[in-house]
Parts: sequence; C-alpha cells; structure tokens
Amino acid sequence: GPLDLTTIRDCESGALHHFAAEVRKRELHPVSCMRYRRAAFFMLSAEESVRVTVDRDIHVASASQWSLTGRNLMPIDPELSILEIKTPTVIPVQLRSLIAELDLVPAPISKFRLGITHLFDQGLERKDA
Repeated sequence: GPLDLTTIRDCESGALHHFAAEVRKRELHPVSCMRYRRAAFFMLSAEESVRVTVDRDIHVASASQWSLTGRNLMPIDPELSILEIKTPTVIPVQLRSLIAELDLVPAPISKFRLGITHLFDQGLERKDA
C-alpha cells in the first residue's frame, strides 16, 4: 500500500528521515515507480577500488503515491542492460580489455529518463503504483 512519509521521525534511519523531511519541506510527490535487477561487483585492493553494476529487467509504472510495491509495471526494453563502472581514478586494464572485447561505448543514460520517456510513449496517465 501507500507509504506514509509523515510517520517517519528521528528514530528511523538517518537517510530515510532526511529524505522524508525533504519530501515534506518541498511538497514532493512521485511520478513513476521503477524496479530493476542489479548485480554489483567490487574490486578492492591497495592500489584501487572499483565498483561495477549491471542493471537489467528494468520496469516502470506511473505513480502518484509513495509506495514500495509497484503495480502495473511495464518492461522498458527486455534486451536492455546498463553497465556502470565507478572508480576514483582510471578504469583498470582488465576492465578496459573487456570493454574493448565487447565493443562497449560510453553513453550518458538515466533509468528515470528512460522510464518517463517510456510512459510518455505509451500515452499513459498517472496512476497509483
């Protein structure tokens, strides 16, 4: 069901409390609900730390209430996977080799923008998620 952000107080998680306070202060409301599967990989060493994530099975639905359970979720593109590499310096040689082998190219991408564009393309009105 809907998530009531007004009930979140100081005793809750600090990040969740901060988010709820910003929502109330700015009178924010959701416009979409997204769900995706993420695989995360970490490489930690004395020389570098790298985080690689792969997001796939990305779904979106219109939303007008805060909720942790999306309804009427639609797949954006069943073939789409988003690979993100996070590193404080340069991409390690091993990953650069893999990127070249798979012929990957860097591109700015936003799951939110993909979702909103998909909803717009479908001509959907806002509904509860």
